[in-house]
Amino acid sequence: MKRILSILAVAAAGLAPAAVARADFAAGQTAHQAGDFATALAEFRQGAADGESESMFGLGILYAHGRGVPKDAAKAAEWYGKAAEAGSAAAMYNLGNIHFQGIGVPQDHAAAFQWFGRAAESGLPAANYNLAIMYLNGQGVEKDATSGFKRMRQAAEAGLPAAQYRVGRMYADGEGVETDIVSAYFWLTVAYGQGVKVAEEPLTTIGSQLTSEQRVEAEARAQDFGR
Repeated sequence: MKRILSILAVAAAGLAPAAVARADFAAGQTAHQAGDFATALAEFRQGAADGESESMFGLGILYAHGRGVPKDAAKAAEWYGKAAEAGSAAAMYNLGNIHFQGIGVPQDHAAAFQWFGRAAESGLPAANYNLAIMYLNGQGVEKDATSGFKRMRQAAEAGLPAAQYRVGRMYADGEGVETDIVSAYFWLTVAYGQGVKVAEEPLTTIGSQLTSEQRVEAEARAQDFGR
């Protein structure tokens, strides 16, 4: 069964700030990155009291990982919830993950699907990837390969390497879309260029099925992608 991207897709660097961070969050983020979790906790608490969604999200991260506070998945979920309602897309994404996995909240795939949907609407490509996987697996929503493909392509077009690889495979296999080996080769080329090494084998296989003209076309499209 295909898997969703984990909570670390958003939180791997520690925190995911808004475009313009407020002072308390910025100070808390700096302290967090320096490993000074006590200061990060104090700054995030002040920011949360002032209504900063970023700081609320920061508190969720601290409780989720036990940084400066005892590890507490339920409290992390509580702060993610407050941050999400205050507009944090990263918190919406993490709420999708914890509901999907049942971490700090009861496992609820339907709720996960809804939270990923809100995160996707707020512009997170990884959320579209996870919605695609849930459509393909029939988790929290009726199984629908066509909708899964559409969501995966949106994530791919937004620059997510994992989605670019999956879209290439979906074009090659005719999963949720009509088989198109030129488009498959294009997307796999893009993914490989982004460091997705597992794309090398299907690229070789599909490349052997293309005419020289089709290969040139796909490679030209890949070179132009993202310019």
